[in-house]
Amino acid sequence: MKKYFVFLVIFVTFFISTQFLKADCESAIKEAENIKVSKIVRIPDSMPGEGNDNDFLIGVSIENMSNDFYAVVTNNYNSEEVTVKAEDMVDGVALVSTPYIYKSVKMNVKIYSNNSDKCSSTDALLGVDVDSGVFNKYYYTWICQENRDLELCEPTKETDDIKETDFKEQIEKKIEEKNKNLIDRLLDFLKKYYLFIICPILIISFVYIVRIIILKRRLKNEKM
Repeated sequence: MKKYFVFLVIFVTFFISTQFLKADCESAIKEAENIKVSKIVRIPDSMPGEGNDNDFLIGVSIENMSNDFYAVVTNNYNSEEVTVKAEDMVDGVALVSTPYIYKSVKMNVKIYSNNSDKCSSTDALLGVDVDSGVFNKYYYTWICQENRDLELCEPTKETDDIKETDFKEQIEKKIEEKNKNLIDRLLDFLKKYYLFIICPILIISFVYIVRIIILKRRLKNEKM
């Protein structure tokens, strides 16, 4: 009975606090919904160097956030928290990079009120989850620079679990396939799918032969 009473108290408290948040912060919640949170993947063709390091970015962007709000960004990779305020924005945009670029990281963005006159609650007004982009760790290698058209060399291809030797072997195999002429490709196709080609032919041939045999027997019986 005591457990049920404790549960009831917690539920009622949560319900009251939620209702209070909605009543006290209704206008602030509506304003918070105008804040834009989105994934950003910015990967230049050439490796970033002096003067253009800011061209490379994988993470989340926060836009349209006024001084009445601030954001807290956390991730599920190392649970690091980054607080973003309106004064941190450049041209109305704040960028938070992912802690690990070679795998997708879930970035949780919570928006809080920064104006006690509009909202006295300390709870988050808005919560958004964004999966960060992924960077191909072999994208800037010479083998990918020379084979940009291959899927394995796409900038956002996840290759974190592929060893360098295995990656080179896969690339070389793809290059070999790409450079084959039409006859070689046709032969490869026949080798790979010969059963799918031969089986229907054999079935059709068998049916045709059976029909001929039946027809011959029928003609023979008619003559008799």
